[in-house]
Amino acid sequence: MRSRTRWLRNAGLLPVFLGLSLPVVPIATAQVMTGWSDKQQAKRLEQFAKLTPDDVAKLVTTADDDLESVATLTTDRVFKTPGGFSDRVRADNFLRALIDKKSGRTIFQLYAQLLYTGEPRRFNGANFQLADSITSRPLTISNETVDCPYGVCMHEEHIAFEVPEALLRDLAARGEERPVRPWRFRLKAQNGEDWTDDMAPAEAAGLLIAVDRYRREHGLP
Repeated sequence: MRSRTRWLRNAGLLPVFLGLSLPVVPIATAQVMTGWSDKQQAKRLEQFAKLTPDDVAKLVTTADDDLESVATLTTDRVFKTPGGFSDRVRADNFLRALIDKKSGRTIFQLYAQLLYTGEPRRFNGANFQLADSITSRPLTISNETVDCPYGVCMHEEHIAFEVPEALLRDLAARGEERPVRPWRFRLKAQNGEDWTDDMAPAEAAGLLIAVDRYRREHGLP
């Protein structure tokens, strides 16, 4: 029997606007990486090295019109990871900037899409590198689709968490650095099957170029 369910958890940006303080966890508590294989990661690093901030900025997508109070800029076209047939998890991630068109206040997010089989992971938070420690963030967007066409369930989760602008600007400072030192993050799962992934600093640099240009062109601080 084919079944399909969809639900939304912890949606919206409430933790961001309330300005909640969040814990900082010592870096020694990080778990073992369980994301891409060595071969896949080597290929990703080769592709990361080809990205430049200016090239990324040209690929940033802007969603904006006169009926919206927030302009959304994303790097969704910048880097795609092709999934293999045997991959247990297929994942794609990109950055988003949500710019208030009156105040110029900008919220930055990492948005991730994950497709996998097996037990539902139900991601509920994220850890990522911040200076010399690991910090934790709750998810501001979390929704899951489950599709079970032939008794094997395929889960698709879309999640997002806030990323400090200061961190992105630190990453941007090494956007041209080679060899590339990716920014790493981990999506925490309720069932313990976390997903670790990374991103090229050039992607952060290119988004910031596009955001600064939008603010300048619209007279925003």
